[in-house]
Amino acid sequence: MRVIFFISCLLLSQAQAAETHQWTLTDQQGQFHHFPQDAIEQQQVTVVLFWATWCPYCQQLMPHLQSLIHQYEQPLGLQIYALNIHEDGDPEAYLKQNGLQFTLFPQAESVAAQLTVHGTPVVLIYDQQGQLVFDLRDLDSRSVAKKNASHGARSVRLAPWWAAEIRKVLNQL
Repeated sequence: MRVIFFISCLLLSQAQAAETHQWTLTDQQGQFHHFPQDAIEQQQVTVVLFWATWCPYCQQLMPHLQSLIHQYEQPLGLQIYALNIHEDGDPEAYLKQNGLQFTLFPQAESVAAQLTVHGTPVVLIYDQQGQLVFDLRDLDSRSVAKKNASHGARSVRLAPWWAAEIRKVLNQL
């Protein structure tokens, strides 16, 4: 009986964890997106980026993420969702100026709060079944970034390393 109770609790906690990654937002075009339902229906891998235009780490990482679209769009149906948070600039103009082909969600604070995202950048990768397979926050970057360096200098070192780690995950899907 205890085993059945334990298994039931485990399954319930997994179901609740999966529910926390469900959200609906309006993109820059005014279209609603239901995540992960839409991604699952389209059998696409989704990279979710929490970012802001003023974030030096985001500025360095985003061109690497753009290159992922060219590399993984066909085999994985890769989609990149740019969830903008803590913003005081113009995120749509920033994406256009930099040639970034991400689906922009300009006001994503509610999803950030739901997923306990407090800073930028945060990158989450979901497979074709909508399962979380990567969270940038789980990486230990202390050996890559110099502790006493400025944020700008640290971001230049971290972005290519993060991109390589992201590619490792995508190559396994």
